[in-house]
Amino acid sequence: MNDRVPGSCWDNPIRYKGYRIYIADLFPTHGYQYEYCHEDYDGAPDANDQRHGLVNTILEAKAEIDDAGNQATDLASDPEGTGDGKVPD
Repeated sequence: MNDRVPGSCWDNPIRYKGYRIYIADLFPTHGYQYEYCHEDYDGAPDANDQRHGLVNTILEAKAEIDDAGNQATDLASDPEGTGDGKVPD
């Protein structure tokens, strides 16, 4: 059992929709208070992966996570980006 405040570190994050939200120890000089990343995020630079971010509040982190989920749903329903929602044959 961890008695630290939730979100205070990587090992004791706030969990939200498969993401970890925690205090950004490495980035406070850049003006960000919190960092978030998906449980499956590996940080590979060639992954073109948007499942990691830096924000100032927990609410901002949750909003960005929600937005990323909406973008993934849009891509799944319209993979060609045609706007018609039809999956090609």
